[in-house]
Amino acid sequence: MGNTAVDFGGGVNCYYISNPVLTDTVLCSNTPNQFFGSWVDNGGNTIEDVCPDCPDINGDGLVNVSDLLIVIDQWGLTNSPADVNSDGIVDVSDLLIVVGNWGECE
Repeated sequence: MGNTAVDFGGGVNCYYISNPVLTDTVLCSNTPNQFFGSWVDNGGNTIEDVCPDCPDINGDGLVNVSDLLIVIDQWGLTNSPADVNSDGIVDVSDLLIVVGNWGECE
């Protein structure tokens, strides 16, 4: 998240015969692009130009273990504030967004 490359693949840059399989992966806010090269979509991936807002679920200004525990507690639920990517269910994608944004909200 938030990486910059000179030419291609700010998030991921695959050369030659590499063909990674991505599952429940979050790629966002990378420049000049999220992904360069071939890859296999194994589902659950979030690839967006801009990362979701700070996933501070409990509103304390930090993304930390408290938010992670809320995601775990709400696992599998719909219509939950722990569904930080708003895809309709609390799952590994939400957990990865919380971990990927660990620290103070900007």
